[in-house]
Amino acid sequence: YTLSLRKASLRRTNLVQANLRRADLSGANLEGANLQQANLSEATLRNACLFKASLRQAALIMTCFRGADLDDADLNEAKLNGTDFTRASLRNADVSDRQLQNSCCLNSTTLPSGAQTPALGGSDWWLFGDEITAAQRHDRSPQNQPNGKRIIYRGRRV
Repeated sequence: YTLSLRKASLRRTNLVQANLRRADLSGANLEGANLQQANLSEATLRNACLFKASLRQAALIMTCFRGADLDDADLNEAKLNGTDFTRASLRNADVSDRQLQNSCCLNSTTLPSGAQTPALGGSDWWLFGDEITAAQRHDRSPQNQPNGKRIIYRGRRV
């Protein structure tokens, strides 16, 4: 890591256009922080709190959000290529299906209401964990499963 901000308290901090590439923000409190257009590529935000944070147009390429709280966060137009959202919560987050199609891991992720994961590109989607929320359920009609893509939940095709 180039910068360690583990467990830092950065609530409501203005970090517009900040360069936090490869930073370690594990367990950091970024509730309500303004990270618009920030570069968080290859950063680690494991178990970080980003509740109501603005990540609009941020570079989040290969960023790790494992177990992070992104509820009510604004991820509009953020670059999510290879982003890991394993066990993260994105309830009521502003993020599009098109953006999520570029993220690599959605295992046990709580997605925003209405997220249409079957429309996402790439290979099959594997969802693990004991709960599958309404946002993770999908319409099984053929038009929602382009090119034979499917969702596998706990080893079963759904």
